[in-house]
Amino acid sequence: KKGKIKIDRRVDLHGYSLIKAKEKLESEIIKCHSRNMRCILFVTGKGAVPKKEALDEYDEVPPKLFYGKIKNNIALWLREEKLSKYVLTYQNANHEQGGDGAIFVYLRKN
Repeated sequence: KKGKIKIDRRVDLHGYSLIKAKEKLESEIIKCHSRNMRCILFVTGKGAVPKKEALDEYDEVPPKLFYGKIKNNIALWLREEKLSKYVLTYQNANHEQGGDGAIFVYLRKN
């Protein structure tokens, strides 16, 4: 949060399906861990505002922020056995790096 850790890799997951985003996340984490990189910034986006027909008739104004499927699932994927051995911790990015639409992933030492 203080901006003292150097970001070794930035990965943009905008426009990916859930399956493709998970595959990209796994491959990037394994690749970066083997190259002794420690900090990856995954840009997931904040999600999309729903279409008008998807809103209830009682909803006058939709909430401003909807979290997308990738954003909701990335924490689950990082805790899975396949990736948990590489991941030290993760946290939401600070405002300058993408805020709620991005996640820092810190990798264990190789």
